[in-house]
Amino acid sequence: MAADVPPRSRTNSYKAALQHGNFRLLVAAFVQSQMGDLLFMVALLVYVYDRTHSPAWVAATTVLRALPMIFLQPLAGVIADRYDRCLVLVLSDGTRAAIMGAMVVAVKLYASAALVVFLAVIMAVLATPYSPASTALVPSLVPEVDLAPANAVLAGVDALTLVLGPAAGALLLLLGSPELAFAVNGATFVISAALVGKIRRQRTLRAQRHDRGGVRAGIKAIISSAPVIWTAAGYVVADFTLGQTKVLYLLVSKQLLGTGATGVGWLFSAAGVGGLVASIGASRLAASAKVGRTVVVALLLVGTGTALIALTPMAIVVYALVAVFAASQFVLAMLSVTVLQRTLSPSLIGRASAAVYSATFGAIVLGVLVAPLLVEMMGLRWTLVVAGSVPITLAAMSYLPLIQLDARTVGQPGEILSRS
Repeated sequence: MAADVPPRSRTNSYKAALQHGNFRLLVAAFVQSQMGDLLFMVALLVYVYDRTHSPAWVAATTVLRALPMIFLQPLAGVIADRYDRCLVLVLSDGTRAAIMGAMVVAVKLYASAALVVFLAVIMAVLATPYSPASTALVPSLVPEVDLAPANAVLAGVDALTLVLGPAAGALLLLLGSPELAFAVNGATFVISAALVGKIRRQRTLRAQRHDRGGVRAGIKAIISSAPVIWTAAGYVVADFTLGQTKVLYLLVSKQLLGTGATGVGWLFSAAGVGGLVASIGASRLAASAKVGRTVVVALLLVGTGTALIALTPMAIVVYALVAVFAASQFVLAMLSVTVLQRTLSPSLIGRASAAVYSATFGAIVLGVLVAPLLVEMMGLRWTLVVAGSVPITLAAMSYLPLIQLDARTVGQPGEILSRS
């Protein structure tokens, strides 16, 4: 872990995190990489549909790109823990830039959708080490006291790029063709790699080469730590609910609110606003001595923010509930990552975070698949209630263990993590 700082320096602010030059470089690289990925995804789906005129191809492209994040992420975590994390990030960006160059050529030659999708899946595979490597790198770039605000910065940037990235992709499609968006994406990877390359190597954590625990070591580390397993469970369950909402919000807009396709956009915009608002105060929540209580409350809000949608026909109330849901899901994600970084050995963070990320991606996909079945079986309103009941149930199950963990905190908020 990075060296601690005196208690008087505990500001828990974004400014405190961003005062570290190496971390600023990582944030700048993260912005480039995330924006590029999201604008690329818009252009990719447009190209595939233009070539095939098939919604099934579009759906298959989305699923195929998600599969590596579910099944290969744990192996990517091993890479993040075995090799220099800056080097892993640079190679991930560099190889993806090369693939993007090949895609630009393929589109120029009016290649088949199958070839372009294949290259897109290769890109998804090359992206898998990025999240675990960056998560494992952060504790070596900022002191422990600035870890929560640092994670809040990255999570806030992620929420912002979720709004701006697709919009940028749509704009590039208006100005040109898919190959322009692909070329811009390739350029963002080159810039990102250059920024990471400037991080001072002596400040980064190099994994312990003698550690050969593999994927199981990361999973074992999660299971053996009460703070990590309960916060990770909250993150996974919240993302399972998130996956269901990706299907349910369309039906909510059309069947409950009567706002049609336009209302769907407003629902997802409300979610984006909720995430951005949560990013403002999330660092203080993660740095507090009441992490367990925060997890319980966030789970309750995720559940009620989903279930109560079934009871109101007022669009403005539904938008507020969606924002509350998104804000709470944001907090759970950030708490899970911060607790994991504070609790586990630096040599295990890559594998452990990769296992959590794999579980959350799987939970989202499972939620997307389960939601239509539940709607078919019990209707939209009861599906919303059932979807909300899952995080509420976990909140009830985790209440006593998490409150007991809070009770063991003495003095500084990080102490519970180091002793559990």
